[in-house]
Amino acid sequence: QSDGWQRAIFAQARAQDLIEVLTKSYVPVIPADQALFREKQKYMYAVFERTLLSDKGKALVREHTIDYDAQTVFKDLSAYALQSNKATLDSSSILTYITSSQSW
Repeated sequence: QSDGWQRAIFAQARAQDLIEVLTKSYVPVIPADQALFREKQKYMYAVFERTLLSDKGKALVREHTIDYDAQTVFKDLSAYALQSNKATLDSSSILTYITSSQSW
């Protein structure tokens, strides 16, 4: 489920020229870029506030109510999705299916 959501968010961010917010390593240097990035952060924060419905997603959004740091929300949510117990169980069940299936 998070994979589909992440693809949709990336597609929307690219379409609206907001991809920097979803790039962990992006740090604007020029003052004009910094100001623009802050505005992009605010917009993506609003998107996350509206679209993240899981308990973890809501908690991460709440952590950044003051600074609107959508970049960190996305980074932390991505890390959680990859390292969570559910991700571990999903990968385990996929591996079990792959190793137990027979080719015809």
